Amino acid sequence: MLRACSLSTQKKILEKISNQNKELAEKVYDKLFFFEDFPLLNDREIQKALREIDSRDLSKALKIANEDICEKFYRNMSKKAATMLKEDMEYLGPISRKEAEQMQADIVRKISLLIDNNEIKFSRDKDELIM
Repeated sequence: MLRACSLSTQKKILEKISNQNKELAEKVYDKLFFFEDFPLLNDREIQKALREIDSRDLSKALKIANEDICEKFYRNMSKKAATMLKEDMEYLGPISRKEAEQMQADIVRKISLLIDNNEIKFSRDKDELIM
């Protein structure tokens, strides 16, 4: 149910839960995937994700993303694809923050489905990951 909410709403809800029960908030947080979590995925997982993400949506989502996230995507694309994505971001021109956040939320929903279906492995606890 929380995944159906916008990312900003999810974070607000988690903050409220945390104020009352930090342990519960941490457990819920560990089950959620946020756009900021992409750097936690390994290269193989990013490549799987890229197959599910429309490049136009990604170019909008990355307009407000930090450099670590952008670089994680660029490194997992061919040089030509990365160059095209960067050009798309330039040629898009200004877009609203709301539109960029919506694209991030759409991408997160797609990746969350892959995680739920065990097509992508994701864990914030590095001790749990065995490669």
